Amino acid sequence: MSKEYKILIIDEDIKFIQFLEKLFIPLNYKIYSTSNPRKAIRMVDKVNADIVFIDDKTSGLSSIDLLTINKKSNPSAIRFLVGDLPNIENIIEAFNSNLIYKYLPKPFNEKEVIDTLEKALRHMEEDKKKEEFYNYCKELEAEGIIDVNIPLDNHEDNSNMEILDENERRKYFRVKTFVPICSDMRIMQIKGKFVDTPFTKICVLDLSGGGFRFLSELKLPISSEVVLEFQTNILDHTLLLLGHIVRMDIVETLIYEYGVEFEIDENKKSQLIRLLNEMQIDIRNNKTIRGCSFCTKENQIRCLKSRLRNDQ
Repeated sequence: MSKEYKILIIDEDIKFIQFLEKLFIPLNYKIYSTSNPRKAIRMVDKVNADIVFIDDKTSGLSSIDLLTINKKSNPSAIRFLVGDLPNIENIIEAFNSNLIYKYLPKPFNEKEVIDTLEKALRHMEEDKKKEEFYNYCKELEAEGIIDVNIPLDNHEDNSNMEILDENERRKYFRVKTFVPICSDMRIMQIKGKFVDTPFTKICVLDLSGGGFRFLSELKLPISSEVVLEFQTNILDHTLLLLGHIVRMDIVETLIYEYGVEFEIDENKKSQLIRLLNEMQIDIRNNKTIRGCSFCTKENQIRCLKSRLRNDQ
């Protein structure tokens, strides 16, 4: 690596800072770091770093505020949000505000971190070249040589959010189970970027080949740019299904009901519809339904809260 890149690390865990220093210094990175919250505000504003690591939990400080300050003072920096226990709402806000390149959960895998960093730096250099080319074209446009219409950012803005109409949402029949199904969910992608978040508990209320309704304690955006992965057991089959939120209702304080549209191929959709058909037949015939993680309580909200407490 010919250029010496600067790295800024904000984390109260001194051992974690030492781990990153040991990892990056031999690779010709110049390290700036602090575990002091007071110094953190000044450093994210004043240190002109190429790469920034900010811990999600810093005493008395908001990681979103630190990221925002750094973006204003150094918009081209590559920012990573790191943490032991992911704060999903912070992660979503950071991505939706274009504050971070990626969320990295602790503990780090050394090779994965180095590979991710090198990939991010390549993207940064490519973006710089695109900007230089764009500015050059603008100069040519000012001279009347060419007409410039080159978008630098291919991402759709947050206003392009999909809410399916009633007919589209009910394109597939839904299986309304007499007992809700306990399932798991995690965030897979935000704006096309993969994120590594753990699974959290949800309660599936009904199912169809095109989507389903579920309860969650998390406040999630209605957006096709946030792709979720769902894991559930149906008739002895463990299914992993991708989808995005198309509808949200507030059920009670900190409990939300969502409608999901699946993002699955035809083979997966056919498998799901076949299983749902079998389940529907069993329900109509009052048969015992096998291999489903049904809710164990009469009140599904209590069941969800109980599972969340046990998961902590």
